[in-house]
Amino acid sequence: MESEQLTLLRSSFEEYLTVLSSESLEPDDHYLPYEYPYITRAKWRFLADAMLQDELREATNRIHEWRDMLRRWQAWNIVVATKTETPAWDLRREFMEPLVHTCLIMPSAARDLLTFIGTNALHQIRIHTDAEYKDILEGDPSAATPEPRPLTRRHKERRLNRLATPLEGSNPFLGSIAQIDNDEFRKITKDYRNLNSHAIGPRIALGQTRMVTRRAIVATRMEDQLDGTLRLVEIPGRYVASYSFGGVEPLDLEVARKACVRQYQAMRVCFDHLTSLIQSHSAKMPRADA
Repeated sequence: MESEQLTLLRSSFEEYLTVLSSESLEPDDHYLPYEYPYITRAKWRFLADAMLQDELREATNRIHEWRDMLRRWQAWNIVVATKTETPAWDLRREFMEPLVHTCLIMPSAARDLLTFIGTNALHQIRIHTDAEYKDILEGDPSAATPEPRPLTRRHKERRLNRLATPLEGSNPFLGSIAQIDNDEFRKITKDYRNLNSHAIGPRIALGQTRMVTRRAIVATRMEDQLDGTLRLVEIPGRYVASYSFGGVEPLDLEVARKACVRQYQAMRVCFDHLTSLIQSHSAKMPRADA
């Protein structure tokens, strides 16, 4: 049995390497550069230039990491599609599940990452281009609240909108953030990231979850009608517990992969808008060599 298992894993991995090197896989774009000369050309105070370059490089790392994982995912999909049920299950468990899980949680992480980097970058631009702007961010400690205040995603994005709105050309960047980890993606992936982080999410490829569910629903009662019949009517303001058989279907690996590719592309668009915004406003600052 062990010998058969090892033979399957070895031969399948060889197939995977062949697909990975020869097939046209998605995404099919190129790696991004790690240098930002428009930042080094501008004159920054404090350590702003070093901070911005460091954070943009980390975002670039994340984009490249996600790109490569998506290509590996597609290569494994191609290999696994040629196998019968049991070998396919073995291969998904051995090679695919951690890879797929990471890809599925990346959109949420990408949205928060670009909100974080955008906030820091545009805050520094405002400091350097607006004499009235103060180096204070919502959530910083203050006399009234001496401890740092953790903000929710919604509050962080509102803060970013307030920072960015006065800057010319900020709308494409702000609009593109909302396309990452959006409602469409969460619907296609059955809210995988949220449910697996806080409850029980859908399985990958095989098996149902949450076979019995509990909901609070509006209470009802039977009401007599003039014609002598009864009608079920709701009782306003009253709720009761309802239990029912349900079941969350597993994710289709190819449908989920394509949704993740679109989210990856949305992240790249958002990153491009952010770097273009930084470039356009840093060009208005004094030059470092002046």
